Amino acid sequence: MAILSFMTTSYAQNVYIYGARKFDGGVPVEYHASVKEHAATKYYDWQIKEAYDKAYITEDEYVETMKIKNPDWELPKPKVETPIVPEEAPTE
Repeated sequence: MAILSFMTTSYAQNVYIYGARKFDGGVPVEYHASVKEHAATKYYDWQIKEAYDKAYITEDEYVETMKIKNPDWELPKPKVETPIVPEEAPTE
């Protein structure tokens, strides 16, 4: 099956921008790579991150797309907050 550029653009918008489609069940498998490449080359990082934050794309899809933009890119590690331990009252 031929990959049509206008379909790639449409699928990318519907997945990354509008959240109207998902890769699984909404985008033909043969378009997955071209849709991720389109998003990586045409969309800003914040748009791809927003698609991930809104659960339009999975973590794996997010990582795959960002690695197309920058092969050295890695998913940021979540910040681990150190719990604040109250100081004990001085004993006399």
